[in-house]
Amino acid sequence: MAEKGRIRIRKLTDPAFAALGGTWAKLDPPKGKPTAKDPVRKVKFWADLVQVDLGVAKDGTPNTVASIGLCRVERRDTSTDPLEFHAATGEGILPLGADIVLLLAKACASDPPAKKDVLAFGVPGDSVVCLPKGTWHWAPAVKEGDGDPVDVVIILPPETFRKDCTVRELTLGLRV
Repeated sequence: MAEKGRIRIRKLTDPAFAALGGTWAKLDPPKGKPTAKDPVRKVKFWADLVQVDLGVAKDGTPNTVASIGLCRVERRDTSTDPLEFHAATGEGILPLGADIVLLLAKACASDPPAKKDVLAFGVPGDSVVCLPKGTWHWAPAVKEGDGDPVDVVIILPPETFRKDCTVRELTLGLRV
């Protein structure tokens, strides 16, 4: 019997929480087919798993909806990775407990960016990276010697993968 004044703690499940919003319990890879996958490059991506309506600011400025997706990456040869950018939106990247490497280039007029303009950044597993719109990037990489696979939360507006994603296949020859 619960003490008077104490509230029962409920288990967080999609059905139990549905009336209050959306949840993605345990951050496990979802069941079903990924939105995109590249078996050669060892990447799977599930888009739009749960969404957060950011509403309207007090001054009436419309915000947007943040959509949470998952990218599961394994060690791979990054020398043939493509690059992509989103012309109209930025992107949030949150590795779940393991370090990742991002190949990045500033938004630029050249399409794709020159090899000399691509930088590699090590991102600790307890960090968040926010990319401005137009930043060239692709799926995170796992450093050689690190465990895999690594799950990475991706934060974008809904449907970005389908509506605002320009991918360029190229061979930079850059190895992580």
